[in-house]
Amino acid sequence: MAGARIGSRIIGVVVLGVGVSAASAAEVATVPANCPGYLTHLRSARAYLARGDRQAATDELRQAKRALDSCARSDATSDAVATSSTFPATS
Repeated sequence: MAGARIGSRIIGVVVLGVGVSAASAAEVATVPANCPGYLTHLRSARAYLARGDRQAATDELRQAKRALDSCARSDATSDAVATSSTFPATS
Protein backbone atom coordinates (compact mmCIF):
# COMPACT_ATOMS: atom_id res chain seq x y z
CA MET A 1 0.00 0.00 0.00
CA ALA A 2 2.75 2.46 0.95
CA GLY A 3 4.75 1.43 -2.11
CA ALA A 4 1.80 2.27 -4.36
CA ARG A 5 1.53 5.74 -2.82
CA ILE A 6 5.24 6.38 -3.27
CA GLY A 7 5.04 5.16 -6.86
CA SER A 8 2.10 7.44 -7.64
CA ARG A 9 3.91 10.41 -6.07
CA ILE A 10 6.98 9.72 -8.17
CA ILE A 11 4.87 9.54 -11.32
CA GLY A 12 3.16 12.81 -10.34
CA VAL A 13 6.48 14.56 -9.85
CA VAL A 14 7.81 13.25 -13.16
CA VAL A 15 4.66 14.37 -15.03
CA LEU A 16 4.82 17.78 -13.37
CA GLY A 17 8.51 18.10 -14.26
CA VAL A 18 7.86 17.19 -17.88
CA GLY A 19 5.10 19.79 -18.09
CA VAL A 20 7.33 22.50 -16.65
CA SER A 21 10.22 21.48 -18.90
CA ALA A 22 8.03 21.60 -22.00
CA ALA A 23 6.77 25.08 -21.11
CA SER A 24 10.29 26.32 -20.41
CA ALA A 25 11.58 24.81 -23.63
CA ALA A 26 8.81 26.54 -25.61
CA GLU A 27 9.76 29.89 -24.06
CA VAL A 28 13.46 29.42 -24.67
CA ALA A 29 12.92 28.19 -28.23
CA THR A 30 11.68 31.63 -29.33
CA VAL A 31 14.54 33.65 -27.82
CA PRO A 32 17.63 32.35 -29.67
CA ALA A 33 16.20 33.15 -33.10
CA ASN A 34 16.29 36.83 -32.12
CA CYS A 35 19.64 36.62 -30.38
CA PRO A 36 22.36 35.19 -32.64
CA GLY A 37 25.20 36.07 -30.22
CA TYR A 38 23.61 33.78 -27.66
CA LEU A 39 23.63 30.85 -30.05
CA THR A 40 27.21 31.53 -31.11
CA HIS A 41 28.42 31.44 -27.50
CA LEU A 42 26.44 28.26 -26.78
CA ARG A 43 27.98 26.53 -29.78
CA SER A 44 31.44 27.62 -28.70
CA ALA A 45 30.80 26.35 -25.17
CA ARG A 46 29.72 22.99 -26.56
CA ALA A 47 32.86 22.78 -28.70
CA TYR A 48 35.08 23.60 -25.69
CA LEU A 49 33.32 20.95 -23.63
CA ALA A 50 33.84 18.39 -26.39
CA ARG A 51 37.57 19.16 -26.19
CA GLY A 52 37.52 18.95 -22.40
CA ASP A 53 38.21 22.65 -21.81
CA ARG A 54 35.77 23.32 -18.98
CA GLN A 55 37.13 26.78 -18.12
CA ALA A 56 36.71 28.09 -21.67
CA ALA A 57 33.24 26.51 -21.83
CA THR A 58 32.29 28.27 -18.59
CA ASP A 59 33.53 31.58 -19.98
CA GLU A 60 31.49 31.07 -23.14
CA LEU A 61 28.39 30.26 -21.10
CA ARG A 62 28.84 33.50 -19.13
CA GLN A 63 29.11 35.40 -22.41
CA ALA A 64 26.01 33.62 -23.69
CA LYS A 65 24.10 34.74 -20.60
CA ARG A 66 25.25 38.34 -21.13
CA ALA A 67 24.18 38.19 -24.78
CA LEU A 68 20.79 36.78 -23.82
CA ASP A 69 20.32 39.45 -21.14
CA SER A 70 21.24 42.11 -23.69
CA CYS A 71 18.74 40.74 -26.20
CA ALA A 72 16.04 40.59 -23.52
CA ARG A 73 16.69 44.22 -22.57
CA SER A 74 16.56 45.38 -26.19
CA ASP A 75 13.37 43.36 -26.76
CA ALA A 76 11.81 44.92 -23.66
CA THR A 77 12.77 48.39 -24.91
CA SER A 78 11.36 47.63 -28.36
CA ASP A 79 8.13 46.35 -26.81
CA ALA A 80 7.82 49.47 -24.66
CA VAL A 81 8.36 51.75 -27.66
CA ALA A 82 5.87 49.80 -29.75
CA THR A 83 3.29 49.91 -26.96
CA SER A 84 3.68 53.63 -26.37
CA SER A 85 3.43 54.40 -30.08
CA THR A 86 0.04 52.69 -30.33
CA PHE A 87 -1.54 55.09 -27.86
CA PRO A 88 -2.47 58.58 -29.07
CA ALA A 89 -0.45 61.38 -27.56
CA THR A 90 -2.27 63.85 -25.36
CA SER A 91 -1.23 67.46 -24.95
